[in-house]
Amino acid sequence: MHIASLTDFGRRPFASVALAGGYRYIEIMQILLTLFRAGGYVEHNASVTVINGPIGKMRRDLRVWLTSGG
Repeated sequence: MHIASLTDFGRRPFASVALAGGYRYIEIMQILLTLFRAGGYVEHNASVTVINGPIGKMRRDLRVWLTSGG
């Protein structure tokens, strides 16, 4: 429901997505991403950035992604 509201209930789907976390979390987020695309909340051709590794590297990479506008 939260994702739906952030996309104006699919009228403004995300064009860029970052997945940040450990390997297991990335696997789960990729499944959720497929469902969000099917629901119209994420564009089918959206840019997907996977951020994984040591916590310090992930924090740095996520900061870079966020400040670049995704």
